[in-house]
Amino acid sequence: MQKLSGSARRLRFKSGDVIAQEGDPQTDIFKLVGGTLRLCRHMPGGKRVVTEFLFAGALYGLATTERYPLTLEAVGPATLIAYSKTQFERFSEGNARVRNDLMNHLSNALARTEAHLFLLASEGAAQRIASFLLRMRKEHGVAELGLEDGDRLNLPMGRKDMADHLGLTVETVCRILTALRRQNLIDLHNAHTVLLKDSAGLMALATGGVGPQNQS
Repeated sequence: MQKLSGSARRLRFKSGDVIAQEGDPQTDIFKLVGGTLRLCRHMPGGKRVVTEFLFAGALYGLATTERYPLTLEAVGPATLIAYSKTQFERFSEGNARVRNDLMNHLSNALARTEAHLFLLASEGAAQRIASFLLRMRKEHGVAELGLEDGDRLNLPMGRKDMADHLGLTVETVCRILTALRRQNLIDLHNAHTVLLKDSAGLMALATGGVGPQNQS
């Protein structure tokens, strides 16, 4: 990547900024240095679908299409490095390690997409939310000292982002989180901090066990 530094641009965005618009010419490849991004599609009638959240180290713009397939937005303050797509592809062609890293990145992205499609096929709203929390725990959980079974999740996304990602309404997300807290499965420290108190219980719920019954 150092050989590309001459053409790289360091960019900073604030919450809600559009970094790449769906349908625009795909001229850059973006690497997220800090912050969180969301990939989304805005549907006719104002509906929004959030397909994925991206965290530090993620790349966007690797698709072989000429135009960006999805809109890339900042969830909060974010710092990215933009590389010329043409120069990036030319550089990767002559670097086996970079090509291997890109293949791993694309394979992981495909696995996340498949997991998300499986999640959306789940019938219960509680099942979707439990699965989402466990996935965030696996990727971004921080051990909470003093608890035998507890991980603190600092979720940068708000309830609206979660709802649009899980195919639910904001009201349903809020109701389910409250119900999970009453069942002592989680604790809500604030709007963005969730403590997972019973991972086994959440796993049982995520795999179809008994949980709060709320519709989307």
